[in-house]
Parts: sequence; C-alpha cells; structure tokens
Amino acid sequence: MRIKLVVILIFVSGNCLQAQQLPIFTNYNFNILGINPAVAGSQPCLDLRMGQRRQWVGFDGAPITNFISVNGSFGKKRFNYHGAGVTVEDDTFGRFATQSILGNYAYHMKVNRKNMLSLGASLGFSRFVFNPGGAVTEVEETIPSTSAEFLFPQIGVGLWYQSSDRYIGFSARNLIESKIDNAGSDSRFRRHYYLILGKSIPVDDNLFFKPSVNFRYVSGSPVAADVSLLFDFNDVFEFGVSARGGHGVSGIVKVGVLKYLTLGYAYDRTLNKLRVGSASSHEIMLGIKACPRGEKKGISCSAYD
Repeated sequence: MRIKLVVILIFVSGNCLQAQQLPIFTNYNFNILGINPAVAGSQPCLDLRMGQRRQWVGFDGAPITNFISVNGSFGKKRFNYHGAGVTVEDDTFGRFATQSILGNYAYHMKVNRKNMLSLGASLGFSRFVFNPGGAVTEVEETIPSTSAEFLFPQIGVGLWYQSSDRYIGFSARNLIESKIDNAGSDSRFRRHYYLILGKSIPVDDNLFFKPSVNFRYVSGSPVAADVSLLFDFNDVFEFGVSARGGHGVSGIVKVGVLKYLTLGYAYDRTLNKLRVGSASSHEIMLGIKACPRGEKKGISCSAYD
C-alpha cells in the first residue's frame, strides 16, 4: 500500500485523529522543550536546538518533521528565577502539513542546593493545511476536493523536577481540543500527555549510564513508551539504543564537536507491518549553548542535554 493512502487514512478518519498528532522524536532527551514547557531556562546556558526527522525513508509522501527552539533564563531573585523560550515545528505528511509556533514560560524554584522544581506553560497556535493535488484515487471520496486550511490555538502546561543527576517531568499539550471542520463529527486535535524521567549513573570517572523513558498518552489510544539506554563518555561522546513499543528499535549517537556545539543522530528500524522495503527513519539534531560569564542560574542536570 502506498504511503499516501496510509497517511490520508490516518490523518483524515475520525478514529485515527485520536492517535498521535504531535511530532515524536527518538532522541527526545535532545528536545525536551518540545515536550515540556517547564524546561525553558532550566539549564545554565542560552540554548538553541534544531533538527529534522525523516520517517519511513523510501515511501512516497513519508512524514518529514523539522523543529527549531531557543530558551534561556532571566530575572534571578535569591533562589528563584524565570525561563522563556520559543519553539517552531513543521510536520509534513503526504498532502498534509502542520506548522506550529509556541512561546514557553517557566518559573524555577530551588527546593534545596541539589534540587529544583519548575512550573511552565506554553501558548501559541498551529496551522493545519491540506492540499488535495495528486491525492490517490482510492480515497478521493473520503477527502475534500479542494485545499483546506485550519488555524487553531495551542496551550500546554508542564511540571518539572530535577537534580544534578536525575529528572522527572509531567506535561500536557493541546489542552484545547480544537475541532477540524468538515472532517467528521469526532475529528479533533486531542490532548497529549507526557511523563518523562531519566537518571545519570556513574560507571567510572569518565563513563556514565543514562537510562530514560518517555511515556505518552492520547485519549482514545493506548499508552505508548520510548525507552533509551545511553552511555556518555566524558560528556563528549554519547551512544546507545532506544526502543519504541510495537514499532522498532533505534541507534543513537551524540558528539560534542566543540565546547558548546553538539551533534546528534538517530537511526530507527521499523519492525511492525511497515518493515517491508526501506521502512527506516533518520533523525539529525544540532545543539548550541551560549554560557554567559559570572554566576550560573539553576542546577545543571547531567541526565539530559
């Protein structure tokens, strides 16, 4: 079955519009701000992230996701301070595309010298576009015959707790379940819930083991989870594997090219029904940190970067 047909059935039918509607990244630890707004400004440096994910390479109309984000901290007062950031996402799948821009705000409170609690919120909007040109004939009767565009608000909240070697966060996106006009009585952008946690465990002076898990839930769908098992050598070279329940396995590599420049790559191999042909995915990310001189805000967490 051609991927165009698969994509149209997934994103137009009312039943499947209850499934995952927001971007998913294998290397989620590299883009936690895209999951939880409370992370904004939690690290000591001004932080710029960008990346691209190409899913199901080799299929016509396969999903392509791009993102860019920047966040930092300001307004330190005693042990508390603020964080802010902006995230831009572009998700294209066949004849469909979604572009989003979100402003993120977080308030960080030091619980003690080793732990920090953060509350965050995000506000923005998304643009959903359908272009019927060239759509496959098998489903022409189930989709609009003309192009369509839908603009809707995006609101999210998050709670984040971290120390120097571990973190746990809970967040929700799409709090307003906007309805998609002319796409079925139950076609909405559903709330997405995330629970993410990880830890950095020293193996020796230069090697750290970093297990983490990212649970996701969308109403009407079963709970999904990504599990990552990574090793970090001297905070310069990171490698390991990740697994996504019911979908496949991945290899992850991250390299500190310069002191404040990190390059990440993930390769996914699909093991479900799409494993025929070249059902694999590639993900590349770039991170740039600009650390100011003087006293650093917050508590840096080595379990994610």
